[in-house]
Amino acid sequence: FIDQKTLADNMAMASGFIFPSLHESFGLPILEAMASGCPVLTSNSTSCDEIGGNAALKVDPHSMEDIRNGMIRMFGDDELRLELRRKGLERSKAFSWEICAEDHAKVFQIAKMQKV
Repeated sequence: FIDQKTLADNMAMASGFIFPSLHESFGLPILEAMASGCPVLTSNSTSCDEIGGNAALKVDPHSMEDIRNGMIRMFGDDELRLELRRKGLERSKAFSWEICAEDHAKVFQIAKMQKV
């Protein structure tokens, strides 16, 4: 276990975060990495694809070759890593607990109006 500050500091110093998840319901680690300025390589499926948007390098999580090629590409291209850092920092701003609460409140309000 490490505290959140140490985790964020470590991610900010990392060359990349590799997260080729096969089954992911949301992908919070992806957001944590992006918010820390860490370039992300993740799955092109599950919620990882949606969370990563255009700010992550995507690979087929069922293909070792695709994961390997993605890692070679990420770690061999300084410009790509800088672009992923920039895009990831921007993308992570679209997600917050406040936005999540507001969106849920809207859904509950609609359900209440429709008496679902």
